[in-house]
Amino acid sequence: MSITVEISLYPLHKDFGNDILSFIKHLKTYDDLEIRTNNISTQITGSFDQVMQAISASLKDTMATASDIISVMKIYNASVDLEWIDI
Repeated sequence: MSITVEISLYPLHKDFGNDILSFIKHLKTYDDLEIRTNNISTQITGSFDQVMQAISASLKDTMATASDIISVMKIYNASVDLEWIDI
């Protein structure tokens, strides 16, 4: 089953940009996934198991090295063709 996850990170400190970019960089190491970003969120499309594994590993890495981060996700049970804006 293919899914699309929309995820946003909200680090609650002044140096929030580095945490977000680190999270996105970690996600982009997974070659079998489609990763798109915009100013509000990151969308990840691929097989259910691969997407969830990538999110889990990337969040764990980010949350282990940063403090005070909130994450919000939406999970669609299909591949969603969204209008992408890469940053």
